[in-house]
Amino acid sequence: KAIEVFEAALKIEQKDVTYYYIADCYSELGDFESALYNINKAIELDPNDNDYVSTKADLLYDMGRSKEAVEAYDVFIKANPEFWGGYYRRGFFKDNLGDTDGAIEDYSTAIVLEPSFAYSYLGRADKYMLKGMKEAAMKDYQMVIELDTVYGESNCAQYAYLGLGEVEKAKRVEYAI
Repeated sequence: KAIEVFEAALKIEQKDVTYYYIADCYSELGDFESALYNINKAIELDPNDNDYVSTKADLLYDMGRSKEAVEAYDVFIKANPEFWGGYYRRGFFKDNLGDTDGAIEDYSTAIVLEPSFAYSYLGRADKYMLKGMKEAAMKDYQMVIELDTVYGESNCAQYAYLGLGEVEKAKRVEYAI
């Protein structure tokens, strides 16, 4: 029903935000092609709204098009070079493409820009382990645990304990839900 209402609104006035809402609805329904079509329409109307570009990248990833998702985040980062989240997401997508070095580089940049985001350390630690850089990985896993203890927001200490080989500690981690 929401899509019908938004489409009726478009007949009155073409607004980028309306296309964005339609894209969001289709995404929730799992219709990523329709979601991508509508987010592209939103971008056509407002190419400077980086939330739209970020949404497009996430949709492309959901569609299994990680290379295009990385390219969308290239655009996002060019417009937002100081925002750590763009580097983290691009690193995640590069990770999924098997670009280990590129993922490490992006996770590292995200860490420089936002040193309290534990997921960046976790992603980098996993890539360090993949490359056989165990000491660097262990340092990052320890940082994840420290951040999770201090901030308690990331809920990724359990994975860090597993990375450190501390299975019993991983089992005992409890998260507030």
